[in-house]
Formats: sequence, C-alpha cells, structure tokens
Amino acid sequence: MFINPCVFWAFRSICKEDPGNLNAWANLGFVYDTQKRELDAEECVDKVSYLMGVNSGEDYQEETSLLAARCLAEQAYVYPYDVELDSDDNLRERLMSALSLYNKALHYGGHLVRNKRLKKRCK
Repeated sequence: MFINPCVFWAFRSICKEDPGNLNAWANLGFVYDTQKRELDAEECVDKVSYLMGVNSGEDYQEETSLLAARCLAEQAYVYPYDVELDSDDNLRERLMSALSLYNKALHYGGHLVRNKRLKKRCK
C-alpha cells in the first residue's frame, strides 16, 4: 500500500506540536505499521501506552482519563466524515458510532470537565 510521504510529515508535525495527542501518535504508528516500519511503529505504541497511563500509578488517573476522553471525542468528531460514505445507511451508521464515541468520552472525562467549569464559575 502506497502512502503519500506528506502523511508521515503531517502526523510527525502534529506529534511535535502537541506531544500529548493520542490520535496523532496512534495514526502515525498505524501508518508506520502499514509500511513495515516496525521500530518506528513500536515507538508510537510505546508513546500511546505512556500517554494512556499504562503501568503508571493512580497519580496519573485523572490526567489519563482526560487524555482518553479527548482521544475519543476527536475520533467521534472526525468519524462521520471518513471516506466511503456512499449511502444514507452508511452515514447513519457512522453518526451512531460517533455518538457512541462521544458517550464514551463523556464517561471518561465528563465529570472532570464539569468540575473544572464549576470551579471557574465559583471563583
């Protein structure tokens, strides 16, 4: 499978600009994997694992929940606009999946967002 070199550049640029962007790291890892660049893909998997708090203590639990929520919300935002939407049924399925991703994002981070908004209002 041919992948335009601009794809590598775009994801690497996002990762450099926003090192906590789970989606960018995961997408870059996927692109490396499709191109049989195992070492580069493994580095991306390690970065995603680190950002998700794998093997970390409870100290990072709140931050990890927010990162997971952000990741899911970003996926939900983009998912309905993905390629190959050739029918209303296909679009309906994508929209339902996007809603499911938004609900998961709220599950992971909704209470944290609400708490931060309340704290700002109370100051």
